[in-house]
Amino acid sequence: MPYTIAKLGLLALVLSGCTSPEYRAAVSKFGESASELASNQAGRMTSLNDRQLADIRRTLVEQRVRLDLDPNCTSLIVSNVPNAKCTVIRTDGETIPKPEQFTTLEALSGALGNYGKSLGLLASDVSDDASAFNKSLLTLASSLGTLDSALSGQASTEAQTKKRNAAANLIGGLGNSLFAAERVATLKQIIIAADQDVQDAVLILSQASTMLSLSESTALFEEADRAKKKLLTLFETNGSEELIAKEQAMLFDVADKLNRNAASSDGFTEIGKTHAQLKVMAESGATPDDLESLIRNIIDLSTLVDANKVNF
Repeated sequence: MPYTIAKLGLLALVLSGCTSPEYRAAVSKFGESASELASNQAGRMTSLNDRQLADIRRTLVEQRVRLDLDPNCTSLIVSNVPNAKCTVIRTDGETIPKPEQFTTLEALSGALGNYGKSLGLLASDVSDDASAFNKSLLTLASSLGTLDSALSGQASTEAQTKKRNAAANLIGGLGNSLFAAERVATLKQIIIAADQDVQDAVLILSQASTMLSLSESTALFEEADRAKKKLLTLFETNGSEELIAKEQAMLFDVADKLNRNAASSDGFTEIGKTHAQLKVMAESGATPDDLESLIRNIIDLSTLVDANKVNF
């Protein structure tokens, strides 16, 4: 498995035996990976939404569907009409399909990403400025609040809700931490308290990632089908080599994307496992061997995030 210089540098901290700096480095790298993975999924959802919208509009053109503005569009002229919105309708009364909506998932993915980013920044803050550290702490508290809000619409047990409230109360009660030892202790308290939120979020996002991959593959097969139909027409009508090459290139592109999609792994499950491992070590301490294992897992997680960058 290829390791970058930065990742090997992180591993070197383990071998140096510096427990506090190494634990903070592990948390920082974990935060970066969690944030990047969430960002990747948000991009996939946006790309899929755009693709589906383009497919819907292409179908309307191919079927020669007549469109018009909804009569309610005139309401926009009157400034006091609440929630006025203009839409396009079919003149035959049929409903125009809409692309999949990922609003809730986007909020949850974004919240997890912000938590990872804030956690990473807090872990990497080695300045002697206590007020700056406290600012990082407040940023992390805000990200946890957003994550909790994103999860509030999901089914939760009473125990899960209590753990989330405990996390918010903990951070709200933490003050400035000037010394490195105090900061590591603070970081560990936060990870322990936030673990319930993280585990709930990654479970939902992992399931969503599976469904997203299925939707992406379906869209790619539909794209391939259109290309094949166009090629058939081009061959029957003696179309130009340039147009034929364009559609054949589309098939090669679809095949490449399908292969990358099939090879991608569920990074969110690994995010949950790694955060749980950070929590266990925060609760019970860790031997050098345990910490080395943790860092290697985080390096592998970072590599997994890089491999999951699939652009559709």
